Amino acid sequence: MGTQLPPSEGDFNALQFEKTLTTLKDSQESINNCCQWCLQHRIHHKKIVNCWLNVLKRVKVEQRLILFYLANDVVQYSKRKNYEYVESWGTALQKATT
Repeated sequence: MGTQLPPSEGDFNALQFEKTLTTLKDSQESINNCCQWCLQHRIHHKKIVNCWLNVLKRVKVEQRLILFYLANDVVQYSKRKNYEYVESWGTALQKATT
């Protein structure tokens, strides 16, 4: 089945979101679902991007590509909608690729 996303209500749970990122599947459906979740919770964009960067540093190389796919999807959608993710993820991507 798909990746289990954190619940939509209440405060942002970093540990739960990081668990979601570590188990993200290499499928368009899984990445798209997580992307949509990120967009719906963009009020927490700094925390979400921070979790993404933390997980990226810990996971195996194969999982990193999936995380970059997710970042790409979120940034592409955010560019069209003028969401905050473009700037915050841009900074994280610089850190991730050095």
